Amino acid sequence: MIRHADFDKAVFAYLDGDAVAKDVIALRDTLRSHPELRARFTALVRLHRAQSVVLARRNTVSFAGVLKTLREFANRAGRFFAHACVLVLVVVELDVTVPGVDTRSWIQPLVSISEDTSMDDETMPIPEIEEVSVDEDVVPMPDVREADFLES
Repeated sequence: MIRHADFDKAVFAYLDGDAVAKDVIALRDTLRSHPELRARFTALVRLHRAQSVVLARRNTVSFAGVLKTLREFANRAGRFFAHACVLVLVVVELDVTVPGVDTRSWIQPLVSISEDTSMDDETMPIPEIEEVSVDEDVVPMPDVREADFLES
């Protein structure tokens, strides 16, 4: 009796096209003599076909394809952003109002925030420069000349 691991190995070699003629003959003889292995072989063949179909449908992702998709997305996003900026510019410059909506209430808090954060001389105090005082507790550094330092 053949072991399941050896049988599966022989079936996978057959399905991948790597089986030698001697192995194919041995596999056929095994399938003729063991009906349970024949059912297992049929199940493995179905699984192999299903995997092949899935892999054939699968799109392989390439770097060039990713860059192309990213470039298209960036172009679309750029156009959208440009249109949005033009629309905002038109609304602001023409002072367009939407019926039933007070746009001044939206703009006024933004103007007051920007005025609050402006830097004035009155709001930003300049620190006074104090005289540097030397503590008497600090030991003064000895007077070492460069020539004396190099000679020693």
